[in-house]
Amino acid sequence: MVQFGEIPSRIGGWMALDPANGRVLDVMDLDEPVVRIANSSLKQFSECIRAVIDLFPYYHEGADFDEIDAATGRISAKLNDIDPVALEDPDGFWRTFVDDVQMGDYATEVSLRHRASPISG
Repeated sequence: MVQFGEIPSRIGGWMALDPANGRVLDVMDLDEPVVRIANSSLKQFSECIRAVIDLFPYYHEGADFDEIDAATGRISAKLNDIDPVALEDPDGFWRTFVDDVQMGDYATEVSLRHRASPISG
């Protein structure tokens, strides 16, 4: 595996490319490493990243359930169109992101506040 990124919101998490098959992996470095497929290829991973950026802003603070649910549906549909593997694992990178969007963690104002704050670690 070739590590190419860290996941700051998860302790010990990182992204990797498996050169044997081209898959992008989400690796949790717990007591025993947990490896999940994030995307079928680096190209599809890049397309998924671009898609979630292009769909932003998703909703505003105080959005009602229907607005948040609609945003989640748009994101899920786009990710699935790009790479159905992306949403297969209920604990995988993209499914976790979609679940966080559904819980209201990606309101525009909250996301922009986090962007303006330096990541500590």
